[in-house]
Amino acid sequence: MIKINNEYFNYECIYFGTVQHGLMKSNTLLMQIGLFQFDELIKSMYVNVHVNDNDVLPMIGNELQLESIKGSELMGYTGTLKSEHVYELGYEVFKKIDDLEQLKNIGKYQILGDTEKMLEKIEHTPITGKTFKTIRETLKLTQSEIGNNLGVSRQLVASLEKDNKEIKPEYLDTLISKYPALRSNIDVQFDWITFNFPELTGDEVISKILNVKKGLFLARNTSQNFYTREFVYGGEKNIYIQDFEPEDDEVIDGGIQKDGASLFMTGIGVRQFENILAEQGLTWLQFFKKMYQYRGHCTRLDVAINDNAEVLNMDDLVKAVQEKRFWSKAKSYAIHGNAQQGWTVNFGKSPFVIRIYDKFKEQAGKGKTTDINTRVELELHSDKATQLIDEWLGSDNLVGFTFDILKSSLLFVDEKVDETQLKGQNDKERYYDKLKPMPAWDLLTALGGKAKFKTESKPVTVERTKNWVENYVAPSLKMLQQTGNWDFVLEIIMNAELSPEQEALVKTVNTFQKSETLESPKTLKIDQGDLENDKI
Repeated sequence: MIKINNEYFNYECIYFGTVQHGLMKSNTLLMQIGLFQFDELIKSMYVNVHVNDNDVLPMIGNELQLESIKGSELMGYTGTLKSEHVYELGYEVFKKIDDLEQLKNIGKYQILGDTEKMLEKIEHTPITGKTFKTIRETLKLTQSEIGNNLGVSRQLVASLEKDNKEIKPEYLDTLISKYPALRSNIDVQFDWITFNFPELTGDEVISKILNVKKGLFLARNTSQNFYTREFVYGGEKNIYIQDFEPEDDEVIDGGIQKDGASLFMTGIGVRQFENILAEQGLTWLQFFKKMYQYRGHCTRLDVAINDNAEVLNMDDLVKAVQEKRFWSKAKSYAIHGNAQQGWTVNFGKSPFVIRIYDKFKEQAGKGKTTDINTRVELELHSDKATQLIDEWLGSDNLVGFTFDILKSSLLFVDEKVDETQLKGQNDKERYYDKLKPMPAWDLLTALGGKAKFKTESKPVTVERTKNWVENYVAPSLKMLQQTGNWDFVLEIIMNAELSPEQEALVKTVNTFQKSETLESPKTLKIDQGDLENDKI
């Protein structure tokens, strides 16, 4: 029994896993749940659930003990756990988040890092004068400006850049303290996976490849991709398998089952499946090896490079494309979107596409938040995808190979590219070597050899929240106001529950404002009549 918007339903709430892109250290998790009645999936929902540090989540496919759910499709749902929820098999919340973080990021790098912040001591590429200059140009600082911030002269900065010597650690530490964004992570993760299994059925993909309860999938007819049946995880087409419906046969009970099935995972599906991998104690590398063991063939693989450090600026990249200040191995490209809702730039067509877009604004448009600023995606099909996986399985250097593909396929520069110089192979290579890369792009694509660092999530702040509300929430609120739904907005604000981080922030701000009021000079409100009586 569960209460949904103050009405009770005889449903069993089944847990399908978390689905958020980012795994910031938050006590509010976005989960997919399924409402079942008599073992039949009635409805699938995405619900924000507040959890405590010592809470335990059930294993995938088991009951999530929710007391109530409130909200709507438009504004989102929030769920409340029962005060005493105990599971026979469970997963500690923050251990799960840590495990998912490890799975999600198949590579994690920083532009700069001091030894105190490193997860472990790993040899990494030294920061030389050339890289230092690239960082300075990315920050759009003059030699004098960065010298002032570091407490050194412009002449010393010029000497460091010219001589291309290794920069002393104390300069890097000072640079990080002045520009903390340089310590932010650049994450590499999978964002779409499609595999074809010519010798398996859909049932076998679920049991042998995914190793998930079949009851968590909704079976239905389809006509996509020449298949006739599909199994959809949790009723939402994020993880799904397509195969052939058994054909009737008078002799064989259950009909004739034709072999051949395809497994699809969208971006959300990949995030969901990481919950399953975590419970099974598998890594992505082990899972891909398993798919190969069953003669699986990858038909699509998207690898995402997440710029959390705000290295790239989409307005600058779009302007560079418009002004032809780029070189691409692909002949075709397209620009979509706008500065307010976010830009997307595509280079190439199947079987290989490079897509760069504003991930923060894309998620904000869906009413979600993320620490990702800009995302660079490599969409690889068939042989291109197989080549990347083979390299990964052979060398365990997926990240390095990913950056190699990116660097050899796309270059943004600081000058207009002369197409006439790119005709002959030898002339093209000489001209290419002379082009000066855009500092931000050069900095991002030079990350392949950097060391691995631990995650440092961005703290919740009033200013950051105000900026998000002003730019991305206000238009939706105005629409609700103009459609007569303002009372609904006020009601959900009154009933909203703050996370512990938010409550702590409110307490801190209110205490600070109160202390400021007490310390400020007292002012007396004097009635005009008193002034008149005081006249001599």
